[in-house]
Amino acid sequence: MSHEYGIGEYEVEVCGSWVGQSSGDSRTPYVEIAFNGEYGVISVRKYLTEKAYPYTEKDLVTLGWTPREHGYEFEELHQIEDDDGRVTKPSAILGARCRIKTKQEAWTNEKGEERVSVKIQFINPIGPRRQELPADERTKLLAGLRKNAIAWSGKPPAKPAPKPDDRKARTQKAAQEGAARAGSRSQRLQGVTGGDDGPPEPAEIPEDPPGDDWDSNPRF
Repeated sequence: MSHEYGIGEYEVEVCGSWVGQSSGDSRTPYVEIAFNGEYGVISVRKYLTEKAYPYTEKDLVTLGWTPREHGYEFEELHQIEDDDGRVTKPSAILGARCRIKTKQEAWTNEKGEERVSVKIQFINPIGPRRQELPADERTKLLAGLRKNAIAWSGKPPAKPAPKPDDRKARTQKAAQEGAARAGSRSQRLQGVTGGDDGPPEPAEIPEDPPGDDWDSNPRF
């Protein structure tokens, strides 16, 4: 399969897997796994021998297929396609995502010619891009960084400049508060001086209401 992967790490997705045997006298069984990624399709053979099995099993588990849980039915990993390349029986790990690490490897072809190619070295799970610190540890870390940065720079932190909108809002608020204080002071002065019309008139004292002995029609 042709690809353009260099030496490095890449996120890829399984696009197929097949069970087969190597050519020659050894006829070593293997699971070939193909990955599709940004730089094309790249494959690797994971051999099923006594020495290689622990490593093959680890990679299959990474791809979400645990042999023991599936009764060691490796037939589940054999994908079948029709003549047009359409998948008629998908592999059990089809679509699994992982991160591969590649390396450069020298080999000799059937004609005895030496070749160098890029091969998959490791199959790793896709982990989180960053490790999130617990809140208390993050708070402690940030406080320490701030303290150290102030000490290293030799200057205290500057007061943040107010934003234009904030400055305008504070000016308007101060003007409103000043107007309110002036209005309150004017009301207090009017209460003492009686306002613009002079001192307040004395309250009118009502006369005593007429009693029973009061004659509303006196005779002279």
